[in-house]
Amino acid sequence: MNRFTKVIFDGKPKKIKETSCRGSVLVEFAVCMPLLIVLLFYIYDLIKIRRYYSQTNFIGRQIANIIQNISRGRGASELKITQNDLKYALCFANLSLLPGTTMYTQDEHYLGYTTWVQVYRVVGDGSGNAKCTSRIELSAWNGQKSPEKVWYACTSGNHVGSKVRYSSEAVPPSQIYSALKVGSGGNTEEKIVIDVCLLTDSTIRPAGKSTEKQILGLHQAMPPFLTNGDDKLHFYFHSVTIFTPRNRLFSDSCPPEPET
Repeated sequence: MNRFTKVIFDGKPKKIKETSCRGSVLVEFAVCMPLLIVLLFYIYDLIKIRRYYSQTNFIGRQIANIIQNISRGRGASELKITQNDLKYALCFANLSLLPGTTMYTQDEHYLGYTTWVQVYRVVGDGSGNAKCTSRIELSAWNGQKSPEKVWYACTSGNHVGSKVRYSSEAVPPSQIYSALKVGSGGNTEEKIVIDVCLLTDSTIRPAGKSTEKQILGLHQAMPPFLTNGDDKLHFYFHSVTIFTPRNRLFSDSCPPEPET
């Protein structure tokens, strides 16, 4: 067995004690192992958080793509996006995150979270400033929920769960969203801003999952979130998609109801 002798000098060498190197290594290993496990879980959480952000970003891009293409083939008088068009776009885009019910329980809250989508129509005034003309809220707890049952509201004003700020007055576009830009020089450019995030509700907990860490599958790290006044709703993993819509695709205010 390897041994070492600790020596101090106070005028004369003095032997303190002999200790096992192997025992010292085992002690250090026992101390470091819990820290290593915590570090591994933390790295795992960071990877999973990044994946959540990628998923909400993909959903926003899917919705934008569907909106741009959904009216192709319609007559000139039917180009405008309707409420049902937006509901169908959400249902299709949700399938990349919320799986269908064929392999899962019919309980619409089975995951403990869902997507919360807000669609803003923003119009430039030609001088480089812009204003919002409408804000649309969309949500469906079940990935396979039929479009007619999707939560839909067309409104105005700010929402506590959004990274985008609503302004009915012309303001610099960065006040609406940091990355938003509109044309100037008389160009009244139109933009659609889609804010996608994951929503959890403290009153909705799937079986066996009592905390949001468990619901999100995390162990050590928790991402930042926005919340409403009573801390009941939490909004995670915001991703914002901005695009210029096809001409005459959106109404000046709220999308019309589909004709029957």
